[in-house]
Amino acid sequence: MLTAEQVNETLKKLGDGDLCLDEHNCCTIMAGVGDDAPVIHLALNPGPGEVILMTGLGEIPEDPRVQNIVAFAMLKANFCWQLTEGRTIAYSDEAEAFVLQEKYTEASENSLEDCLLKFAEAGEALSSFYRDTVSEVMKTMKEEDDLDRNGFTVTSGDDAEDEDHDDADGSENNSGISPFFSPSGNDFAMAV
Repeated sequence: MLTAEQVNETLKKLGDGDLCLDEHNCCTIMAGVGDDAPVIHLALNPGPGEVILMTGLGEIPEDPRVQNIVAFAMLKANFCWQLTEGRTIAYSDEAEAFVLQEKYTEASENSLEDCLLKFAEAGEALSSFYRDTVSEVMKTMKEEDDLDRNGFTVTSGDDAEDEDHDDADGSENNSGISPFFSPSGNDFAMAV
């Protein structure tokens, strides 16, 4: 079971010698230099000896349309850990942001030092992915708004036809497919 002393020893190796857990067994680590450098929040749960790592991926945009599309993109990134390498993307109500999380125990494959270094790299990569996704979605929404203001209406294929119709197998299918629609087939096998 990991102890505070073991965690502090690792933190001192990685930091400037002053980096250590506070009285609440927590620590904030600046993983790099600059505004885009990940800030890692580390907490030791001494009972089971688990270290919880968390870093913010970016602020939530104000436009609800952008929020929905970005949330869907983050869920896709989390699917079968495609972009997270086994870590978890979650939404933090407290921070009002998407975060990347990881739990480390002594049974973990790597050392705590390696885990922290890889977590920082993953946090930086996913923060970049998040910023790029938000930027692209906001750009697309602005273009659609500009078209709409100029008298052009943008409709997707889903909006073009609102009627239900029968498929070849005789079942009804609404042309507006929900974002959680899965085509027939094994998504897990396709993702791996």
